[in-house]
Amino acid sequence: MGAQFDSDSGGVVFSCDMHGHSRNMNVFMYACKNLNEDPLISRVPNQIISSIPESVVNFCPIFSLKECKMAVEKDKETTARIVLFKELGI
Repeated sequence: MGAQFDSDSGGVVFSCDMHGHSRNMNVFMYACKNLNEDPLISRVPNQIISSIPESVVNFCPIFSLKECKMAVEKDKETTARIVLFKELGI
């Protein structure tokens, strides 16, 4: 998992959870989209979140767009990406 820091606010503004599978022979990412587009929930607009996997696929031939997940799923609420999204808005 990677993170980007904002020097103005002193906080994390973006987190990216990249995965790879030897059986599937591909790479994909998990992120959380702000379903309500509420700026108080997420500091990163959905347009930017959606453009990241589309950008990665251009320079990484084994990156799979179809394997990427952007949903906040109930059974994954304790994962780092969802906790960071809910607690820090990233």
